[in-house]
Amino acid sequence: MCSGLDGVGKPKQVVYRHGWKVPLQECVKLDEDVAIDEALGFIGNGVVAREDCEVVLGAVSRRMAGSFSPCVGECMAVKEGAWFAPSCGFLKWVVETGCN
Repeated sequence: MCSGLDGVGKPKQVVYRHGWKVPLQECVKLDEDVAIDEALGFIGNGVVAREDCEVVLGAVSRRMAGSFSPCVGECMAVKEGAWFAPSCGFLKWVVETGCN
């Protein structure tokens, strides 16, 4: 868990939700996911950058025409994160995917 101050200077505690694994300190975690709509022929991917206290540092999403397999869609989202992280100045980062 991480601690910090709330908006009025009182100590607060952040509790991590189940399933989210904390990255190493000073490391940004990129959580990415993909949605595929085969009927409309579109794919959407998104990346959320968080630090070890779960604070969101940034996010990016993209919609593209085409129909891809879930594995290829996840790879495209990882590629998006690999572009996004350095463009935001994140020097240390890890990727978590939903792909099994």
